[in-house]
Amino acid sequence: MCNAFQSEAPRTKRSPATSFVGRFEANAELLGEERLYSWLTADASEEATLSYAEMRARCRAVCVALRRRWGASTNDRLMLVYAPGLELLVAFFGCQYAAVIAVPYYPPVLPLTPLPSVGAKRLLADGLAKVKRIAESCTPHAFLSTRTYVRASWLASKLVREAECSWPPEWTWRCTDEVSPRLGRGDADWLSEWLPGRCEPSPRDEVSFLQYTSGSTGHPKGVAIGTRNLLANVLAMSYSSTTTNSFPPPGSRIAMVSWLPQYHDFGLIAGSLSTAMQGYRSDLLSPFTFIKHPMSWLLAISRLQHSHLVISPSPNFGFALCTRRAKPHHIAKLQLSHWKAAFNGAEPIRTRTLADFDAKFAPCGWHPSSWACLYGLAETCVYGCGVAEPPVVLEVPRSRLGPGDAPMPLQPGDDNLIEFPGCFVEEAALTGQRFAISHPETGLPLPDGVVGEVRIRGASVALGYWQQPELSEQTFRTPLALPAPPSALREEKGAAVGERGSGGGGGGGGGGGGGAGGGGELPPCGKGEPFLCTGDLGFVWESRLYIVGRIKDILCIRGRTLHAHDIETCAEAAHTAMRPGCCAALPVVPPDTGQDTDGEALVLVAELKPEAEKEAAAGGGAAIAEAVRDGVREAEGVKAYAVVLLRARTILKTTSGKLRRRELRLAYAELDDAVRAAAAAAADGRKAEPAQKLRVPLDAVLHFWRDAGKPARKAAEPDAEPDPAAGGGLAVSLQEGSEKVQLPVRSVPRNDSELSALGTARGSEPSREPSRGDAAGKAEAELDDAGGGGPSATEQLGSGAELDSLDGERREAGREMMLAAAEGAAEDGCSPGMGWALRRTYLLAWGLHIPADGSLHATSAPAGGRASGSELGSCVEGLAELLHGCNLSGSMAAAGAWFEEQGLDTVAELKKARMEADFVAALQLKPGKERVLLADIDSFY
Repeated sequence: MCNAFQSEAPRTKRSPATSFVGRFEANAELLGEERLYSWLTADASEEATLSYAEMRARCRAVCVALRRRWGASTNDRLMLVYAPGLELLVAFFGCQYAAVIAVPYYPPVLPLTPLPSVGAKRLLADGLAKVKRIAESCTPHAFLSTRTYVRASWLASKLVREAECSWPPEWTWRCTDEVSPRLGRGDADWLSEWLPGRCEPSPRDEVSFLQYTSGSTGHPKGVAIGTRNLLANVLAMSYSSTTTNSFPPPGSRIAMVSWLPQYHDFGLIAGSLSTAMQGYRSDLLSPFTFIKHPMSWLLAISRLQHSHLVISPSPNFGFALCTRRAKPHHIAKLQLSHWKAAFNGAEPIRTRTLADFDAKFAPCGWHPSSWACLYGLAETCVYGCGVAEPPVVLEVPRSRLGPGDAPMPLQPGDDNLIEFPGCFVEEAALTGQRFAISHPETGLPLPDGVVGEVRIRGASVALGYWQQPELSEQTFRTPLALPAPPSALREEKGAAVGERGSGGGGGGGGGGGGGAGGGGELPPCGKGEPFLCTGDLGFVWESRLYIVGRIKDILCIRGRTLHAHDIETCAEAAHTAMRPGCCAALPVVPPDTGQDTDGEALVLVAELKPEAEKEAAAGGGAAIAEAVRDGVREAEGVKAYAVVLLRARTILKTTSGKLRRRELRLAYAELDDAVRAAAAAAADGRKAEPAQKLRVPLDAVLHFWRDAGKPARKAAEPDAEPDPAAGGGLAVSLQEGSEKVQLPVRSVPRNDSELSALGTARGSEPSREPSRGDAAGKAEAELDDAGGGGPSATEQLGSGAELDSLDGERREAGREMMLAAAEGAAEDGCSPGMGWALRRTYLLAWGLHIPADGSLHATSAPAGGRASGSELGSCVEGLAELLHGCNLSGSMAAAGAWFEEQGLDTVAELKKARMEADFVAALQLKPGKERVLLADIDSFY
């Protein structure tokens, strides 16, 4: 077996190839009948194979057909619309030989039956719409595919007979599988004249193919990958498989095993093209095979144990899926000791996934040193940085992850930490790529340990976006700003970097100190050198890049900087019914319903596992949504404004599996409008208008919960009794199995206010410092973190025994109200001490009595748990003493006047403030077929 991965020879820089055709021709001449590609089935048996010689013959024939029979000219675009298989690679290589621009893209999913379902029609229509959009962008000369797919797509359009599912008749299709690899004399003579020019060094501006981005934040953009970009990136990627070895020559016993889609960077370049350029082999599977049989991937790796060393890539979710699906009988059959580089990239890498995979497959010979945590993006072809090494994980405080913050080094007292794995940044002299971190607003370079936008410069950076010169200039060719002298930063108090302590002075962002330990040296940068702006936030620490999120995925809620990925991770961990990788945290601006959101609010849209759908549709969605809200609030210190639970495989994603956040925000707005329209119609005693076509159809929604906010106060029935266990907001559950569906709600919500920016500066996870075990001690730690400024929690709540004497529901309600004190004070413009007093009054409304001495005990209130007017009056009378004890200005008269303005001076006023107006009405979805009953209730504060 080749021992290239174990070699201790020092690495040296290799001369980059300058011609795709020249490099492949050289490898084909050397390796001949050696295996290049194998297409595997679910049991890892070979369905189709191509040797180097066979691939050379076939792609030469396609080149001749393109240039001599199909009329393609240099730089024409050819769209490659193929089902997964080796034919797409033949077409791609043929395009390189013919000097035309390949545009690989996902084929629409064709119906499998003569009478397709509505869902199958929707898949076909959506896929065809995407292909049409790409075709409008790149204006292809023709479409390349196989005869089988072209016939099937034509038949599908005839069967469906809908305009949106029909292929445009003006499109020209060419079938590469019908091209014979045997050339006639005339074609052979033409090729002998054409080929030498294609083996010469490629021009710097020659476009190899257009790689359309995933479109996670908007419409896809065509990244123009130059031939030299592609070859430079393959060379740079070859350094990622190890940190110490010399490079094995072509023909070495090294295999790439990949299930990744061939239409995108990770699967196309890393999984397929890199091996042809380096003289290795690739064993490939369909992504559909992997999703259905995840163990087929590991089985394909295991079968090479006696012949090859293996490199294999996957996004994080692929490793997680294998970990979940692996059974003891799978483990017994697998051998993974020859798997020397496991590329983990293309999406956020989760440390829990790494640890779980290590533990699950250690009996199979797997070793953590085989991990290669990678960072990259389509604009750098695929690879950015990262090498094969045991994962290096940093714990950093959640509160210091915004632009200009300095999460490293850690400061005394840092808590609420989150883990990030690092991607090793190789020397620029070896990879041809240089990294820099800059402030996203000022463009100033930042020192190590400070969060900023990741910038890249090097030979792998693409030429730009296809036919978008202005956007290309902004994204690909933005120079770093020249840093000002330290004295200028100190004088310029308004400068963003100076304020956040990133440039060597001033206070650290969010209490993080003066950036990189109080002012590290700035990374070298040449004047006017253009860099690629990646749009990713990260920081460099000890030669490793740590990605903390996307700039566009930052949520600013109540003055806090939150990363969508962190929230989504917490939400998915909150309940076992949540489907991993299928939760989106979205910022929305709620309509004016009285909800005090201070700008944007958090909405969670998530899929449930298929096995949990029945339970959710039968009413269990409310419990899942509550668990998700609680999990996010406890971990991130922020309350969700809305939670939408969907059926599996209905959340909007890009072709590469990334969440389409922009469209999901629009989809939520559509769903919210539909619910509000139904509520308004129900209140007026009329039927709602039929729902229009939505991005996420209503039949995909299992549960919809939204905070009902703080509506105008209305009179309530005098004998209405509060339910301390009830939740706040509108809750709609779509239940299956019934034509008329009752959508249950929680009758009387509790005050569900979360902590404000004042109270969540350090998050809400328990401190790592020792704390008291009783309930009062826990509340004290949380309140002290909130920085409320009033009496301690122990003084407010009394002993743990007294707190535990309350029943669980009321104790939880009281605790939440106390924790919201700082927020109430800040929002209402009053002092923190006034906020504490307000919460004491609120507690009285729940049947809890807090005398002026600060003790807490269950009150002998009337039925319904409400305190008497005299008790409430005594509490108000004690406000002056309370405020005086807090060293805050105030008087009984001022406090009483303020309570009068808020309508909180007596229990009677509290009763009037609570409104119970249940209403039920029919929401007509499909005339004569399906009715959904909506029930709603406004919150009572």
